Amino acid sequence: MLPLYNVRSLDTALQYEFRSVTAPVLAGRHGLQFTFTLWGPAGKVGVDVIGRYTRELLATTRRASELLEDEPAD
Repeated sequence: MLPLYNVRSLDTALQYEFRSVTAPVLAGRHGLQFTFTLWGPAGKVGVDVIGRYTRELLATTRRASELLEDEPAD
């Protein structure tokens, strides 16, 4: 099963079972605060779907990180 995780490249001609993708939410000097995990749809999907899910997750974690940076210090 290990070769199915953290795949370095995907063939655009194939479809894959996209189980999940996880990205960190950071808060400046405080570093990692938590992670968001996005679960993929059931069945096999193309690389375009995997890319869209991944881009959306990264945009969301970037925004969450920005919001945490804007929080006043304790």
